Amino acid sequence: MTTSSFGYAFWEYVLATSNSVIDYLRYFVFPEISTYQIALLAAILVIGALLGAILGGPLSSNFGRRKVLLIGDILALIGVGLTMIEKYEAIIVGRILEGFVVGMNSSVANIYTNEMIPANIRGIAGIINMTVMNFGMIIAVALGYLVPRKIEEGEVNHGWRIVYVVAAFFPAFRIIVFLFFQKHETPSWLVSKEKYPEALAIIKKIYSSEREAEVVLEKLKRDRDFLYKSKKMTYKELFSKKYQKAVMLGIFLVTLHQFAGIGVIYSFSIKLFQYGLPKEDQLPILLTLILSILSCITTGLSVFCIERIGRRKQFLPSLFAQAIVCLSYGFIAVFDSPSNIWAKLMIILWPIPYSICMGALTFLYLSEILPDIAMSVVVPFNWICAYLTAQFFLPLSEKYGPGPILFFFGIYCTIGFILTFFYMIESKGRSKAELISLYSGIPMDADNVTANFKEFKIHEFVKSESETDNIKEKNVIEDNQIKLEV
Repeated sequence: MTTSSFGYAFWEYVLATSNSVIDYLRYFVFPEISTYQIALLAAILVIGALLGAILGGPLSSNFGRRKVLLIGDILALIGVGLTMIEKYEAIIVGRILEGFVVGMNSSVANIYTNEMIPANIRGIAGIINMTVMNFGMIIAVALGYLVPRKIEEGEVNHGWRIVYVVAAFFPAFRIIVFLFFQKHETPSWLVSKEKYPEALAIIKKIYSSEREAEVVLEKLKRDRDFLYKSKKMTYKELFSKKYQKAVMLGIFLVTLHQFAGIGVIYSFSIKLFQYGLPKEDQLPILLTLILSILSCITTGLSVFCIERIGRRKQFLPSLFAQAIVCLSYGFIAVFDSPSNIWAKLMIILWPIPYSICMGALTFLYLSEILPDIAMSVVVPFNWICAYLTAQFFLPLSEKYGPGPILFFFGIYCTIGFILTFFYMIESKGRSKAELISLYSGIPMDADNVTANFKEFKIHEFVKSESETDNIKEKNVIEDNQIKLEV
């Protein structure tokens, strides 16, 4: 689980660095560039992420999840090195490489986690991933205090370089974990390549009982046979009746994930808090740090809900609250001012419903309902929407104010609530094959899917019954022997 959580922490950290350094780069490092060019420093990360998300699924399907994540971490270190150079073009290339790794993590990291841990704790593992991810944002925002809001002419400050270089910690740590501790591929990938002995050996390390490990292996084989017409799944299959509804819902969920405002809040919250305050005021950084800590706490608290109430019941009320928060900010900012204290309060409250809902559940749910290759089709839509918000928020907010943008996010969340209420199926306790069957309406042999688990339970029951009978029989023999002796 460490391998995926550090991938997500890197994702959130490099996304939040824009919040910390973008104004300093704009006014003191590259004062000659335009608003669109400075916005590109944030948006270009998303372009790289789009490419990484597209390639992540096929690469992990062909070469394995672990190898893809390991190579990605090496690319991330190169990208971090480039962002240290005080050249606009070098930072752009570095951000593209960082984004490419972020995109691969968004496609592959959750798949890796889900395939390496028992099914009954996948929800909790997903929440832990998101909690660690929020720590990445907290670190980036806290380091923003090293970047001055104002400097004297001729003064040099390297705080922005420190913010960028700390990003190297996350991929470097994961490289060490992969090379020395986590040396195995996932059982699902090994089964897809018909490497059954290796898969069984890994499953035995995950499950305590040897018999249970054999049952899990048989279930993985049956799921593979239902999910794939051939050993290698094609993009054409994703748009067949079997996968169409799940894929379309996945695309909508990732657009909803972005149009709830994550890119704006996590990349430009300092800008939103700056309205009505002097440019050199440090209060926006403090408020952003509070926002980040609140996001981390609420994500962590989701651990206590996700396996008790399920994904759908947690998702819907939180999404409704998200719509209320975005609509409230938009209404206040449009009809009064974004400097209004209630508008700023809405920004501080924003991460509470988001962290419980889309922040905690979107990519976990996608990895539960979609085959790995489908992730490379669905997740790029997340990054397309992220690019649109990152590239155009600054110029649009300078022209029209942030109110109309957040109001649009609120309307989109309202539409999302209605659609997910009618179309989202609970994934808790169900295999990927079962969920695809429910979404497509194509029946699968339910007996085949659960037979091995039933057999395992029956086997354990019969075994315990047999042991009980043996004990009773032994006691009867001993009683008879005592009577004879007497």
